[in-house]
Amino acid sequence: MSIKNHIIIKIITKVKSLKIFKNLVDRLYNSSMYWKYRHIINSSFWYNQYNHSTEKSRNIYSDISKKYSLNTFFEFGCGSAPNLKNIITNHSKDIKYLGYDISNKAIDVCREKYSDKSYKFINKISKSIIKDTLASYKSESFDCAIYHRVFYLLNKKLITKHLYEYSNLFKYIIIYDFHKKKSLQDSYLYRNYNILDYESLLLEFDFSIIFKQKTDPYSESQYFRNNAHFLLFKNNKKNNI
Repeated sequence: MSIKNHIIIKIITKVKSLKIFKNLVDRLYNSSMYWKYRHIINSSFWYNQYNHSTEKSRNIYSDISKKYSLNTFFEFGCGSAPNLKNIITNHSKDIKYLGYDISNKAIDVCREKYSDKSYKFINKISKSIIKDTLASYKSESFDCAIYHRVFYLLNKKLITKHLYEYSNLFKYIIIYDFHKKKSLQDSYLYRNYNILDYESLLLEFDFSIIFKQKTDPYSESQYFRNNAHFLLFKNNKKNNI
C-alpha cells in the first residue's frame, strides 16, 4: 500500500470515528439520563443556572405575570428555578409555585434556595400531586404553566399525552421553545432539537395564542433565529381575558 493510500484510509477511519463519537454525544445530550445527572459533569451547574434569573430574556416571565395578574405557577422542567426567582424579584413574592424537574440535584438546590412554603418542588409528577397542590392553594387551576426549553427533548406523542392529561389545569401556558414547521435549514446539525407547530397543537386543546416573540433574533445560528420563540397561550374554556 502506498503512503498516500495509507494516509487516506487513516483520515477516513478518523472521520468515521468522529461521526460515531458525535452521534453518541448527541444521544447522551438528548437523553433523560443526561438531564438527570449533568450536574455530575459540572458540579456547579444548578447553582449557575439559579443565577441566570437576571438574564434579560427571562424578564418576559415577570412582565407577562404583571400584565395578566398571574399568581400561581406550575413549571415543568424547572431546573434550579431561575424563572421563579425572576418573577418574585420583579413581580411579586406573594405567589404560589410548583416546580417539577427530573434531576434530584436540581430539586435539592431549589429547596435550599427557596425556603418559603409557598414554593414547592417535586421530582415526580402525577395528576394527583398537582391536584393536591391546587387543593392546598384552594384553587382548581394554576394561573400559568411554564415550559422553558424542555419540550424540544420530547417527541410530539409524549407532548400531546402530557397536554391531554394536564392542560385543563392551566389558565395560561407559556412555551419557550422551537416553534414552527420543520425546515431543511440546519436540519442535520440541529436534528435533535425537536421542533413543532405549537399553535396548531395547543388549538387541539382549545388554547389560543395571544403573544408570540422570537427569543434569539441575534443568534449566530439561523436555525435559532428562525425557530426559537416565546409563546403565550390562553385557555379559552377559562375565559380569563
